[in-house]
Amino acid sequence: MTDDQRSGIIRKEVLTIFEDSATCPNLYVYDLNARGQAVGQGLRNGGGPCAFYWDGTQVDLGDFGAESGELIGINNSGLAVGYVSDSATAINSAVIYRDGDVAVLWRNGVAVDINDAEQVLGHVGNAPVVWETGDVTLLPTPAGVICSSERLNERGDAVGRCGQAPVVWRRLQ
Repeated sequence: MTDDQRSGIIRKEVLTIFEDSATCPNLYVYDLNARGQAVGQGLRNGGGPCAFYWDGTQVDLGDFGAESGELIGINNSGLAVGYVSDSATAINSAVIYRDGDVAVLWRNGVAVDINDAEQVLGHVGNAPVVWETGDVTLLPTPAGVICSSERLNERGDAVGRCGQAPVVWRRLQ
């Protein structure tokens, strides 16, 4: 029996190593779906973050007019969400990346996760929100407490933090 077998470690082969590109180097991968597609950000030399999508080849969202941004979540269909930023106004816009196109979901915010039902979790300012079929819904939060949204499951339940406390927002059917 090997040391790995005794410790319970299962080794898998390395399938992909992301290569830094000239336009979007220093990559960080934030999410990976069941198909092996990945999203994240790079840090431009002397500049801000650059969003990237990887599906066998890397796509830098700077190619779509974004000055900076990140893709943070991806679902199993390959739809990715995050934000792009306009340095002139310092306003972030929550976006969805679909089939080579970037579309704004809402302004003054960030999208952080997307499930297979295409519900999107994020925030507008300091308010957690869910976007679904074009409508943005504020999630309930305690008065005077800053909350953040983090992840969304397939049912549409979300998790995050309010102050220092973890919170779960249950989707009501």
